[in-house]
Amino acid sequence: MAAHGGSKKVIYAALAGNLAIALTKFAAALFTGSSAMLSEGVHSLVDTGNGSLLLYGMHRAARPADRTHPLGHGRELYFWSFIVALLVFALGAGISFYEGVTHIMTPEPIANAKVNYAVLGLSFLFEGTSWLVALKEFRHQKGSHGWLEAVQLSKDPSVYTVLFEDSAALLGLVVAFAGISAAELLDMPKLDGAASIGIALILGATAIFLARESKSLLLGEPASPEVQMKVLDIVQQDPAVQRANGALTLHMGPQEIVAALSIEFEDHLSAPEIETCVERLETRLKAEMPEVTRLFVKPQTTGTWERRSKALAGHPDKNRPKENDLRKSMRHWAVPAMIAGKSSGGTKMKIDGGCHCGAITYEAEVDPEKTTICHCIDCQKLTGTAFRVTVPASEDNYRITKGKPKIYIKTGSSGAKRAQAFCGECGSHLYATSAGEGPKVYGIRVGTARQREQLVPRKQIWHRSALHWLPEFEGTTVIEEQ
Repeated sequence: MAAHGGSKKVIYAALAGNLAIALTKFAAALFTGSSAMLSEGVHSLVDTGNGSLLLYGMHRAARPADRTHPLGHGRELYFWSFIVALLVFALGAGISFYEGVTHIMTPEPIANAKVNYAVLGLSFLFEGTSWLVALKEFRHQKGSHGWLEAVQLSKDPSVYTVLFEDSAALLGLVVAFAGISAAELLDMPKLDGAASIGIALILGATAIFLARESKSLLLGEPASPEVQMKVLDIVQQDPAVQRANGALTLHMGPQEIVAALSIEFEDHLSAPEIETCVERLETRLKAEMPEVTRLFVKPQTTGTWERRSKALAGHPDKNRPKENDLRKSMRHWAVPAMIAGKSSGGTKMKIDGGCHCGAITYEAEVDPEKTTICHCIDCQKLTGTAFRVTVPASEDNYRITKGKPKIYIKTGSSGAKRAQAFCGECGSHLYATSAGEGPKVYGIRVGTARQREQLVPRKQIWHRSALHWLPEFEGTTVIEEQ
């Protein structure tokens, strides 16, 4: 999108033209008594006021965020754009319609019609100049999109509002010329009033379209798919991110985007490490995408994100499916997501279990949505079968209740050193965790848990090593490596 500098240039050009045209039209209407010319004068006066309101809205929207408006004031521009649409309808179309009906009921002949023609010609020149400035700026914004599509996708109403108002003005001038000339040639003053009603209909249709677009922006529209993909690409490149699941975005203003990200972090990361990752992402996004002014992060498994996305896809909105689905799904994002890493998300579940001989038992609290199948060669050798299934538990949520496992250190295919725990009596593998100091995440072997029936895998990793004769595991996210 263009910066507000281009938008202001368009509005200033329209303001100057409309004010000069309004004064000229009112003088001509007073001199000739033309209803159509009076309607055109009202139209230009309303356009002048609307330009001032748009400038006021842009000024208010530029204020920084504060305690009462933590996401900024960007939507003030959308609010005043909506007010502009209402004024076009109520004042422009309403007064023009009234003047037209009055002139039809009590027609008066037009005096000095040549004055009207001269004013209309000058108005067309001034209005056309303003229209060309707005058209040039909007053409720069729209890119490869079609004209109507570009308006519907635009997040900056200031430019297309001026463009539509100027287009309506040019059409109104044509209608006024036709009505005045027909009233004079046919000696039917009522046609002047009919032209005034025609101008009212043009303004009414323009106002309804502008109000509809402004309403959509006020309710909240997402960033373009290109912007969302760029955000996800940046996030996915961070080494602490296992997968960037998706993004929910919302335009607070033409150049102000709030982004809420669903991210699955690497299982071994501690809360401070996740917070550090979020800070890195914020810094990089601020540098590469300054339009993303607010960032919220929710740690979430890929399976949970996909199920919610599928649920939303099954109930599309008839009018604006993609945008409304994104807005509705914002209800899944809790406020604590602002402090990434403080809550792991998902549903907690208590489990217990032990080794085959019963010499070692444990208790744990896990998120069943993070149950994972690993197809790596190490896991195939370690389990003596085709794959292993684990569910992670943090150090605070895992406790040995009986016995003491033996530990040996193994360097995995990824190069990381892992501490493998097993029973010294029966050899049952119990868990794996990171070697060395620091917070631990225990990858509990699901087969040792008494609640293993409820721990359904949601993800497969190192799938490129999966044995070819294995069946497909429906409902799982497949990752070729990790």
